[in-house]
Amino acid sequence: MPFWRKSSNPAQSLFDPEKIDLVTRDPDGGANLYIVQDQLWIGSEAETDSLEQKVRAYVDFALEGQMHEMYPELRGQRWRIFLDSYVGPPPAECWERLSALGDAIRDLGGDLIVHEMTVPVAPATVPDTVQARRVGRRWPEGEPVDL
Repeated sequence: MPFWRKSSNPAQSLFDPEKIDLVTRDPDGGANLYIVQDQLWIGSEAETDSLEQKVRAYVDFALEGQMHEMYPELRGQRWRIFLDSYVGPPPAECWERLSALGDAIRDLGGDLIVHEMTVPVAPATVPDTVQARRVGRRWPEGEPVDL
């Protein structure tokens, strides 16, 4: 098991750490890795633990070569992990844990951004951004990010 990843009990996972939700290439050529939260936050320790495991799995994916094997055009490009939430910001305890992870991810060359969005209403197909914030301990409320 990679150093970055902690063991977890899959039966308790609310976020599936074995699944990468979405990978895209941004206009500048960087990799965007998306975790999608479309269920109401429940604020439990199990939820926070499973999200942390999923974020760690994404870091492993970006750093250990799996991303580069699947998407060779992303080799050597910057990478960002987005937590796309359609249900508001993570609860305070979860935000605190994400802040610590955000600092560690930046030390590894990536970035962690919480992106709050609205659910699109037909005929719209693209969600509106409520706010996007870079997560880290130096920004208790998050650093605003333009997308």
